Amino acid sequence: CIFKFFVGGSFFLGGGVLRGRGARAAPKKKRGPRNTNPRELLVKMNAEPAWTSKTLQVRYAETDQMGVVYHANYLVWFEIGRTDFCRQHGFAYREMEQQDGLYIMVAEVRCRYKAPARYDDDILVRTCLKAIRKRVLIFGYEVYRQAADELLAEGETVHVITDREGHPRSLPDKYRDLFAAGPNGQG
Repeated sequence: CIFKFFVGGSFFLGGGVLRGRGARAAPKKKRGPRNTNPRELLVKMNAEPAWTSKTLQVRYAETDQMGVVYHANYLVWFEIGRTDFCRQHGFAYREMEQQDGLYIMVAEVRCRYKAPARYDDDILVRTCLKAIRKRVLIFGYEVYRQAADELLAEGETVHVITDREGHPRSLPDKYRDLFAAGPNGQG
């Protein structure tokens, strides 16, 4: 048995809506640009990106009740790697904020966990700039347990260059040049 009833200008039938007299159709939504995937819009840096490395030691406070590093700490390590990457390319991120009023805002994060890190492990955070665009940077990361040269996690972050108010801005050429020169100017 199918029930049909009339409410506010529309006929309802089994959960679906059938339009009756006087019913208004919902306004059509405007479509944005179809190509909104940042990976499709970016220009790749080099075939082989230049990696920088930062050694860290897992602190007890970074582990959970199971004795392994809590998953969110990998994102903190990504930030440490990214900050060190900038230093090794000739500038401090803090200087970018203070002198140019620019910020590297995180828009997207991806992390794939391969094996757990544990308290007191010596780990190596490797960072590279995978792609660069006028207003977008994509960094790649690898986290290794140094003793066994074991990959623990890999990931990437997508960033938008903004001003103090959060408005998108172009990355100045001086930073592009520093990135292109490679770590410690050895590009």
